[in-house]
Amino acid sequence: KTTRLPPPAVINTSPPVEQKDKPIAIYDFGIANGLPAKFITSLIRDRNGLMWIGSREGIFRFDGEHIYTFLPGPILPFIAGMAEDNKGRIWYIDAGGIGMIDPQRSVGNFSGRLTAVPENITKIFKDDKGLLWLYNFSDKAVSVIDPETLTFKNITVKQGLSDSSFFQAEQD
Repeated sequence: KTTRLPPPAVINTSPPVEQKDKPIAIYDFGIANGLPAKFITSLIRDRNGLMWIGSREGIFRFDGEHIYTFLPGPILPFIAGMAEDNKGRIWYIDAGGIGMIDPQRSVGNFSGRLTAVPENITKIFKDDKGLLWLYNFSDKAVSVIDPETLTFKNITVKQGLSDSSFFQAEQD
């Protein structure tokens, strides 16, 4: 399903706050800075250096001064993974399906055909050819998406994926 996205809502933010005397955190950026997300579940940096933030509250882009809301929440359970394709489109997955945001054309696509594991973070990986790889909970497979043709193929036990053998017990 393809939809025209409304112009993103813009939120002025304060800069990240340096965290002193903490062993891991270097900077803190959250609700106090204007980010409307309580818990960040996915984070990527795009080819322009902008940060894309996924959460239950939506998908946001941070440019250092402003937060742009591209996909408002609630997203249940949450954005489980994100990746950028070679055209600068942002792909995301959640338990309900997979989507793609094209910020240059203000268009969004969504399909319930590929889904993430509910209540689990899912990694989307872009390979050297520009193909996107992810675990597809719906089909119990690794799905390989071609962003150019907007098609995908599944790799399952039948195609020799040995690491998914534990799913056979669920199906028997």
